Amino acid sequence: METLAPNVYKVVIGDKFNNVHLITGSDGAVFFDSGHDTQESHDVVTSMWDTVGRPLIRAIVVSHWHEDHSGGARKLSDLTGAPLFSGPRDKPGIEYKLPGTIIGHVPLDGERLNLGGLTLIFIHTPGHTHGSLSVLYEEEGILFTGDFMRTTKPFSMDPTHGAMSAQRESLKKIQQYDIRMITPGHGPPVDDAKLFISSELQSTVGRNW
Repeated sequence: METLAPNVYKVVIGDKFNNVHLITGSDGAVFFDSGHDTQESHDVVTSMWDTVGRPLIRAIVVSHWHEDHSGGARKLSDLTGAPLFSGPRDKPGIEYKLPGTIIGHVPLDGERLNLGGLTLIFIHTPGHTHGSLSVLYEEEGILFTGDFMRTTKPFSMDPTHGAMSAQRESLKKIQQYDIRMITPGHGPPVDDAKLFISSELQSTVGRNW
């Protein structure tokens, strides 16, 4: 387990090196992504929860429908009793691909969740998938992106899953926020967030997928 900032923890799971985050406040905590649908993945995630004292889980946010991010969501929800959150356009895909998995809440773009001294802002960031969802820890300026951005290798997408035009618009959107750190779905965090976002936006020029 790695501590990225006060109240922000991360574990890395599996051969795809997925990041699963836990954000804790005085009034509960939120998981961002859930890893794979395997016992090994589940054990690593729950070990992180155990280490920080098993705070009340208010939500499990699924960044997008790809299995390496959504696969463990149902098992984690069953364990913690917390509802699953996702973007509106990825909700059907998650529920179809993972029978028995129910998305309990679809946050509005810009919706806030107060965890007690800590505010999370839900930001719709379609691109990698049509319903990709990011979360900003407002007070610390930490953006959790799933595969909307990554640092292990250049951004990629399947044109049947998302759209590069949407990716460009999402990158422009997040430039409006005060972001100081980006922690992606794969790879280490980025401290110079503004430069990284500008570089990501430039990399989409002339690309359709």
